[in-house]
Parts: sequence; C-alpha cells; structure tokens
Amino acid sequence: MFFRLSLIDSLAVKLSKRLLLLAALAFCLGCPRAAHAGDETDIYDNGIGLMGRKKYAEAEAEFRKSIKADPRYKEAWEALTDALRAEGKPDQAETS
Repeated sequence: MFFRLSLIDSLAVKLSKRLLLLAALAFCLGCPRAAHAGDETDIYDNGIGLMGRKKYAEAEAEFRKSIKADPRYKEAWEALTDALRAEGKPDQAETS
C-alpha cells in the first residue's frame, strides 16, 4: 500500500512538472506578441513629435500606422483628425 501511494505521489509530481512546463511554454509563445504591444504608442509618439515640428503629412502617416497597429487607439484617431485639419483637409478629418 505504501509503495502504491508513493508511486501515485511520484506520478503526481511528474505530472505537475509537465503541466508547469507546458504553461511556461504557452506563456513564452505569447511573449513575442506582448513585446510588440507598445508599437502603436511608439508610432503615435513619433507622430506627435512630427506635429510639433509642423510636419503634418508625415505625422498623418504615423498616426495611420498607429491606428493600423491598434484600431481602438482613441488618441491616435484624435491626433489623426488634428493632423488632417492642420493639413487643410477638414473634410477628411470629419470622416476619420
């Protein structure tokens, strides 16, 4: 009886280690995706810098890239509207 319980405990430990290894592997497979999660904010920041230098067309392109990376990025949409208005394209700003 003791041997059987010891064997079960041993198998449980091995199974736990394997599950832990699988969980770590699954986490690591998601890491490259997480590493790029801030790309849209970096692109957005570039666009803000270009707006400050009055390079509105280049800023527009950066904001569009940022939006492509994350279509829910509200600040990028607002900045795109500002860039379009600064470029004298208010009609496009209203539809974006």
